[in-house]
Amino acid sequence: MARAIRDDLANAELLVTFFRFLTAAAGTAMHPDLRRATREISARIAEETDYRHEAANITAFSELYRGHPFIRVPEVIGEASGDRVLTMTYLEGLDWATAQEADPNLKNTWAEVIFRFVLGSFRHANLFHADPHPANYCFGVDGTVGFVDFGCVTVLSESQRYGRVANVRAAIDGRKHDVRALLVEMGFIASDSTVTAEQAYEWMAGLVYEFIAPQPVTYTHTAARRAIGALIDVRSPNHPFRRMSIPDDFVFSSRIHLSVTAILAALGATGYARSVIDDMDGVAEPITPLGQQHRAWLSKRGLPYGLDTHYQS
Repeated sequence: MARAIRDDLANAELLVTFFRFLTAAAGTAMHPDLRRATREISARIAEETDYRHEAANITAFSELYRGHPFIRVPEVIGEASGDRVLTMTYLEGLDWATAQEADPNLKNTWAEVIFRFVLGSFRHANLFHADPHPANYCFGVDGTVGFVDFGCVTVLSESQRYGRVANVRAAIDGRKHDVRALLVEMGFIASDSTVTAEQAYEWMAGLVYEFIAPQPVTYTHTAARRAIGALIDVRSPNHPFRRMSIPDDFVFSSRIHLSVTAILAALGATGYARSVIDDMDGVAEPITPLGQQHRAWLSKRGLPYGLDTHYQS
């Protein structure tokens, strides 16, 4: 099966045609470089069928979150793993259907854990977990969350990692010209693009709405629809995204944003999204109990914050 999937992914022209059809059918103006985007998607899907690659990903995340107070990652059992099988330690926890029926306070705790895992992995390291799916989560009755699927992971260069963090930071801080400059640097727009600083900021502000809104913020199905609208609903002929392109290394970033928002909305979670980002970026002290535990763990491990330079790339 894995070989058949890899053979199909090798047919790049077929995939380009398929994604071009999907883009046209969606009725939006999102115009990525389809060949570059297809190569990125093909690479990530191919990695999903490579168990040795996933084993290495699990080991990287397990090491990153070693000793963490509420994020649980399994360990690979090397002697029982190989090309065709991947064996890891078992993580206890409720499934997604059961988790949705839990006490609201417990769901709020889980939501913050998920938020910190997904956004913290490329703030305290250069690991980008590109498959946020609640079926792959083990919800602990003690408020912890276990994560078990690491087939779709990207190791970001420092410039890619820092660009993501800095752009969100600029949008949160309202630094409109910095937002535009960073979009140019990351390849979303050309330096001579007609997209203004105001338009670039308005687009980014829509994507990070929950970080800018009055706190605490509640994630609802309206929030999920807003996230989709901010990202790809560009029916207005003047929408700035019509004059943007998607760099291939950002193909999965939109999936992260939409998926996490949808998961938190399904939990009906309420929390201090801005504070979580602030303390993981290292610009403010944590205000939540989980944040204080997270900060103590970071200090003990000697790990960097989001705005720290991790290494030169």
